[in-house]
Amino acid sequence: MKIKRYIPYKNITFCCQDCGTRICFATALYGKGKCFSCANKKENNPNFGKTPSKETRKKISKAKKGKNHPYFGKHLSKTHREKIGKSNKGHKHSLQARKKISLTHKGKKLSKKHCLKISKSRKGKNHPFFGKHLSKKHRENLSSALTGRKFSKETRKKLSESAKGRKHSKEHIKKISGKSNPNWQGGVSFFPYSTEFTNKLKLKIRRRDNFTCKCCKITEKEHVKKFKKLLSIHHIDYNKFNCKEPNLIAVCGSCNTKANSNRDYWFAYYTYIIEHFKELVSTFPTLR
Repeated sequence: MKIKRYIPYKNITFCCQDCGTRICFATALYGKGKCFSCANKKENNPNFGKTPSKETRKKISKAKKGKNHPYFGKHLSKTHREKIGKSNKGHKHSLQARKKISLTHKGKKLSKKHCLKISKSRKGKNHPFFGKHLSKKHRENLSSALTGRKFSKETRKKLSESAKGRKHSKEHIKKISGKSNPNWQGGVSFFPYSTEFTNKLKLKIRRRDNFTCKCCKITEKEHVKKFKKLLSIHHIDYNKFNCKEPNLIAVCGSCNTKANSNRDYWFAYYTYIIEHFKELVSTFPTLR
């Protein structure tokens, strides 16, 4: 005959003193009325204030890599993800926490295989913003946050290196080109130049400007080495048929493309340079 043990407080529900989660009778009696997570918080945790060494951290990471990880091959359900998203909404890291996160990520470099995996996992429909469009308010907030921001030389080099050899798809080119482009000027670029705009005139302008770009001061020799092209001649008033010498200026390829956007600024900038150059020539005739 099996003797049934009498369990006291059978019909009573016990809850954690701190968080209010349901706990069993044993934890309520022997665990100081706290759940496991609350009982091991801060000073109650035996590892509180201790930082593991690099060797122990490496051992822990190796022990939980690949198939040994408890979540290997598992995926969270939608309800679980929604709960996590709701709990993280409005949560902001303190300055100390942000500094710690930035310091831990400094000097870390992802391998090419890892980068390819990330890119493949976020391509097409897998991308979180696939088929979504940002609201006007969101775009205005982004533009206001990025205005006046200047990238350092290192970041610019990294961006240029990452963009090298990249080719846009035909669909992307269609989206950028034509009327959809913000710099669209009614198809003026397709119009032919006037017959006065000859190679002799171009050489004359380049010689006048000492074979240097008037914007970034790159010489024609350096430009030929880098891009295998001569310096281009820019029309200051953006009129292809106005081929008078004061309306023409020698610029490099990158500066010429910059002048396609924010045209009012570049028109004023290059007109000032030409007028200033005239004053220098009048005072120093050897500059001709």
